[in-house]
Amino acid sequence: MKDAIIRIHPPVMTACWRCVLRSERCDIERLPCTNCRTAYENGSEERLRCESQTRLTEDVEAAFNTATQIGQSNWILREDQDAFKLTIDYSELAPPLLEAHAVRDVLDFRRIESELNEARLCFLAQFITISSRWGGLYERMTENTLTHAARYQALLYSTEPESPLTEKEQWVILNALRCLLNTRNVEEITGYLGTRDNLAAISSETEPILSATLVRHLRGNWSAHPTIYVTESSGNEPHFFESSETFASLLTSTLSGTQSLLLRGRPKDWPTVFYVLYVLTLVHSDLFNCRGYTTAFDEVRRVIKESLKSLSVIFLSCCSESGLQPFSSRFDKTRYALMLGVDTAHMSVQHYDRHRTLWVKEDRPDEIDDEANEDQFMRILYEYSFGFMCF
Repeated sequence: MKDAIIRIHPPVMTACWRCVLRSERCDIERLPCTNCRTAYENGSEERLRCESQTRLTEDVEAAFNTATQIGQSNWILREDQDAFKLTIDYSELAPPLLEAHAVRDVLDFRRIESELNEARLCFLAQFITISSRWGGLYERMTENTLTHAARYQALLYSTEPESPLTEKEQWVILNALRCLLNTRNVEEITGYLGTRDNLAAISSETEPILSATLVRHLRGNWSAHPTIYVTESSGNEPHFFESSETFASLLTSTLSGTQSLLLRGRPKDWPTVFYVLYVLTLVHSDLFNCRGYTTAFDEVRRVIKESLKSLSVIFLSCCSESGLQPFSSRFDKTRYALMLGVDTAHMSVQHYDRHRTLWVKEDRPDEIDDEANEDQFMRILYEYSFGFMCF
């Protein structure tokens, strides 16, 4: 987008997307604002909408009305007039097996590490060996990209521990990966819960649906599977979980942190944003698969898809004009390095260019031109996220 201004401070929340990126005064009390209305009347064809920054996350809390997280792995799922308590428990597995074959949350490492950032780094380190934890769940290319995302987040912290970014901006990839851990837990058990018609029947059983075990996949990889309980619920069980650590809170932080990074107008943040968009496509897919046994996550899934679309609009507005989004036929890592004022060996250039290299590695799949809209970009992003070009 022309005339975008790089910001040291987070964008002012009382301005629309377009005015923030153009550094214009915004009267957002009425949409579209005066600046955007004038631009539209003059025939502007910019892809950016006159959108309030608060709009991105205002539906998140309500989306979880039918899926309430009351513990780290405890959910109340509401189906019509019924409610069920879902418990996902890994505690029966021996600690060495959990360490080798499960992905534990930052909260689990906080019980070991007194320093929060050390716990975060321990969480990220698990993705280096993700094939022995979530083996068989994703294509190898997807596993490798999750590994690179975690490494990049750790590198961003280690190279700039005193970052000028806010907490949610600095750790936005980590928060996206924590969202993915939440959805992996509720999606991975789909095969054991059957259809939603079975929930009422199995909720009356006293035995767990599955006892904790290790599962070996076709590639020879192992992953830990939890003990699963489903019981009838009044829907009013007490919460024993910090509200700031719930999936809903992590999702809100991820979405708002990504938006804020984009509106700073810094090209150096584009690799971070792309990794977040990548991970959120996997989060959305997990919740789509949960439809087999529950409708409780349907509204969350809808909100994530709409949010992905909105973030894609801002992302493309920032980088498409220069041809510097990874699916563009004009992508040039040398030009991106020059934009950042670094050489092509810089970590940001290497991580961003890796997506481009993978996308064209096989039979050079369809690229999208600089005028492509967010729907075309998201279609290719989903194909890329699941390694479809490798078949």
